[in-house]
Amino acid sequence: MFAALEALKKEKGVTQPCILAFTQTKSIRWKLCDLFVIVDAVPIAISDANVSVSVETLFASFFAYNLSYPSSLCGMYSLLEMLFGVSPTIKSTSADNN
Repeated sequence: MFAALEALKKEKGVTQPCILAFTQTKSIRWKLCDLFVIVDAVPIAISDANVSVSVETLFASFFAYNLSYPSSLCGMYSLLEMLFGVSPTIKSTSADNN
């Protein structure tokens, strides 16, 4: 798991917190088997590989740990703020200030 996270960090510049998904491939089809939200290098297992719970956990981690959104994803997190009914925060406008 940590090797995959390190590879993503080096190759794609992925930062934490993030969602890390593992799949199983069988012939042409693939199946989502494990989902983790990685926060401060600590994996949080998401039961039953539930995508919506993993997105909620990821979104909540920014507030729980008082983190700023990655500037390239501020628009997406602003949309999540609207969908979850969260008051807009300074975090969501940090890209506008850069």
